[in-house]
Amino acid sequence: MDLKYRDYLYKNYARNLSMSEMASNFDKQLVLINRYFIKNYLPHFPADKSIAIIDIGCGKGAYLLACKMNGYSNVTGVDLSESNVKFCIEHEIPCEQKDGYEYLKNAKDSYDVIFFNDVIDHLTKDEVIDMLLVMKEALRNNGIIIVKVTNMANPYTGPAGRYIDFTHEIGFTEISLKQVFDALEFSNVMVYGAKIYIKNNPLFWIASIVEKITSFTLFLLSYLYGRKSIRIFTKNLICVARK
Repeated sequence: MDLKYRDYLYKNYARNLSMSEMASNFDKQLVLINRYFIKNYLPHFPADKSIAIIDIGCGKGAYLLACKMNGYSNVTGVDLSESNVKFCIEHEIPCEQKDGYEYLKNAKDSYDVIFFNDVIDHLTKDEVIDMLLVMKEALRNNGIIIVKVTNMANPYTGPAGRYIDFTHEIGFTEISLKQVFDALEFSNVMVYGAKIYIKNNPLFWIASIVEKITSFTLFLLSYLYGRKSIRIFTKNLICVARK
């Protein structure tokens, strides 16, 4: 299907969404993203620092820089935005301006870790299947895909995250996200709530406690309405799936 809106929306995507903060205050944002990386992603990484890592839809390359900051230097980025690719190269991140699907079609058994942060919800259902299958082929044996997405089970942040961007096509809960990876026969599929309160200060401690109370309250309300399967109500979901 020819999705014409993409020609208009992605042309000036960052500007249209007022997403200039990362570029204008990159060093400060990188500190936070590195903390986020350590809390949420690093525990799944193998000890071997030479593993091959790629970020599909890498944006400004912050997660790849976080990889390098933690000793993983064999990184590559792919993004459709010319300005993002230029920014990555200026920060010594190998990056190519290509469609992620087309890029991975020629990369069978090439990567140990594939990042897919905040991208899967921009795809149609058929595109999700096609992309995950080509990612599976691009993974080496026992390699992992790491996906981050808005959690639609949270009634406060879910709808806002889904509809804040006109280019979003779909949304996920923990159940539907795992459903897709199970259907494509990934192994060791794990979905968990992203930890977003990563600063070591009293304000974040309080926020973390409030989040736990809110999540428990939402679970009880969901349970009362007969929805017993949903247990994660954090702002974002992370899925780690192994080939």
